[in-house]
Amino acid sequence: MGLKKLFMPMAGFRYRVGALNIWRCYNVNMKILLIGASSYVGGRLFADLSKQHSMLGTYFQHPKNADFLSLDITDQKAITEIVVQQKPDIIIHAANYASRKDSVNNETRFAKINWEATKILVDLSKQYHYKFIFISSQAAKFLDTMYGRCKHDSEEYIKKNCSEYLIIRPSVVYGMSPNLNGDKPFIKIVSTIREKLPQKVDSSWLFQPTYIGHISQVISQTIEKNIWNKTVNLFINTPVSQFSIARDIVRHFGLEVAAEDLGKSSTLVVDNAVDLANYDLSPNSYADLIEILVAEIKV
Repeated sequence: MGLKKLFMPMAGFRYRVGALNIWRCYNVNMKILLIGASSYVGGRLFADLSKQHSMLGTYFQHPKNADFLSLDITDQKAITEIVVQQKPDIIIHAANYASRKDSVNNETRFAKINWEATKILVDLSKQYHYKFIFISSQAAKFLDTMYGRCKHDSEEYIKKNCSEYLIIRPSVVYGMSPNLNGDKPFIKIVSTIREKLPQKVDSSWLFQPTYIGHISQVISQTIEKNIWNKTVNLFINTPVSQFSIARDIVRHFGLEVAAEDLGKSSTLVVDNAVDLANYDLSPNSYADLIEILVAEIKV
């Protein structure tokens, strides 16, 4: 495949791609509190990072692990109690409304979760001296939506007030996770394959996809090398639509999807994916991404 580094396996799994068995070991063990461990991205982060670090996760509605702690991230007292009790070295914040659609007729709670909760966690970092990792979005570059503004304002507040931080900006995320509930594009692909149901997929909106395992890889490298105060744009610099990536995955399972033009506008990120190269991440091409996504689904 020509891959120099391959994706990090989820805890409890050995992935096999071709003739390669894939493992990766790290020497630094940190106590990490993952806010939003039952989310799609949070679930994968918890599984990947648990292979080396002491992980503690929180959930709001749906615990995916009996050891996860219930937490309303709009409750400052509850957040403070967990921080004081657990004394984490690092907090990863992956709990938020994940789409601008969630702000419609929900502006007050949307702001509390996507902006005010971040502010609480950042303010506590100054008092309790933990490093702070924020899972942001490429939407932070676009201020025409409430979702984008909350991400942007959160990033700026972090930069001004955290002594050691990492901001990760994914695009549309693809890859296997212990949590496959919801309507995210990759989850729909997995459902199509497992249930063999016909599906129409939007072909109008173009974006550069993010591999979910890259998020774990960047976090692990940051901890290993102890290099902080970075904002990392994380995506593979090949424009695709939800239809094209779904088509390219499901054909490996003898299936097809139909294209549907929903007339969505798109603004591609102007970036040469330099962060992907700087962190020496794999997969680093669209073809390799498809190969790994197919392998993850087949496990």
